[in-house]
Amino acid sequence: MCLVAHCRAPNNIPSPQMAVYYGQRATPGGLIISEATAITPEGQGYPQVPGIHTAEQVEAWKPVTQAVKDKGGIFLCQLWHVGRASHEGACFMLVQKRQFSVCLLCGTASQHDG
Repeated sequence: MCLVAHCRAPNNIPSPQMAVYYGQRATPGGLIISEATAITPEGQGYPQVPGIHTAEQVEAWKPVTQAVKDKGGIFLCQLWHVGRASHEGACFMLVQKRQFSVCLLCGTASQHDG
C-alpha cells in the first residue's frame, strides 16, 4: 500500500471504518503501514488525520491493528509530524507552543515548553 493521509478520522480518532479498510488489505505475512498518524496536536497540520497522542486514540487503534492481525498481517504505525507546516499561523490545532522530540532508537520521548 502506498503511504497516504486519508483525512477520514473524525475528531482525529481512528474510526471503525479504518479497521475494515486495513483488514480488507491484510494478507498472511503481509506488512501494512498505516496512513500518516500525528504524534502531537501541534504536528498534525491537516483535519481529520488520526493521531496516537491521547489514550482515546490509542484505544481506537486497537481494533484496526487487530483486524490486520486477524488476517495474519503485520501492522506498522507511520508516525508523522508535519514539521514547518505546523507553524502556529497555519495550524488550526495549535493550543500552545511547545517542542516535542522522540528518539526512535532508544524509545524515549520528551516535551519542552517554549
